[in-house]
Amino acid sequence: MNLKTLLIIGSLVLITVNCSPQTTTQQTPNIDHAYDNPRVTLFPEQPQVERPLIILLELPPGVVPYDSRVSGMNMNMGHMPLQWQQTASGSWQSEIILGACTEPVMQWLVTVPLTGDVGALPAVYQFMFITDATAHES
Repeated sequence: MNLKTLLIIGSLVLITVNCSPQTTTQQTPNIDHAYDNPRVTLFPEQPQVERPLIILLELPPGVVPYDSRVSGMNMNMGHMPLQWQQTASGSWQSEIILGACTEPVMQWLVTVPLTGDVGALPAVYQFMFITDATAHES
């Protein structure tokens, strides 16, 4: 894991939707983002479907995430909203449970619009992660 931040539990969203395949099936690393700041940490580091996932987001003070969402990239899972809770200055947390689908390896895109004293940061921050239902079946 490249990045570490400690925060407390935020909101929980559970959405079950029908799946339909899309044409994109490329693989990506667990966390993929191009900026030194914001910083993202996932707990657990290797997310799993149908289990709680905590997303920790560290932003410069004065920058606020809003209207964020998680979308399936290789299967159409709809858009699942993220509710951020500020846990300290510049520290945000959200919790979600991702729905399972027929595709065992899912690629997810998190879209985080930013407001406030954004400065040189992008107005919309995005990062991707993967869930693999075959990696930790219990």
